[in-house]
Amino acid sequence: MQTRELTWDEAVQLFERRGLPESSYENLYDEEYLLVSGDTHLAGDLRLNGDPFGAGAGAVTGYIVDGSLTVDGNLYDEDDGAAALVVLGTLRARDVFLWCDPKLIVQGNVEVGLFAGEMTDKLVMIHGDLRAGAIAYDAEFEPDLVEGETISGGAELLVGFAALRERVHAGRPVLRPA
Repeated sequence: MQTRELTWDEAVQLFERRGLPESSYENLYDEEYLLVSGDTHLAGDLRLNGDPFGAGAGAVTGYIVDGSLTVDGNLYDEDDGAAALVVLGTLRARDVFLWCDPKLIVQGNVEVGLFAGEMTDKLVMIHGDLRAGAIAYDAEFEPDLVEGETISGGAELLVGFAALRERVHAGRPVLRPA
């Protein structure tokens, strides 16, 4: 996986070349971002706090994947100040859990088992479809934009919303098998 740090101006130039609408990224912080080049596959969880791509990057404000991103585990943020994630392709993950103040922009589809969110101080924009086995929102959470369809398979949660975080951290399932 190739990575390099981008200035905000370089990030904006990339967004423009890829056709990402300015309204999607205009509220991101004007700081340094880590670019992950090409389609990317991560074997475990992607925690947006810390160094999720193992690049040893310094204090970056967020991550830009110039391609699709597949995460075998869960994608989640844990506290205020989590890094932004911009995916210039499709995002696939076992489950996505957005707490606190997430910033997630996906130019393509989001394809997950569970898409869950809590908190209203967020920026979540999906320019394709949101396809999930189940969708769970709490505390007035709702994506700012889903340009395509929202498709939920109607899977059943094993626990109530309040217990999701604990199960995610323990690596335990959150959806009842079909």
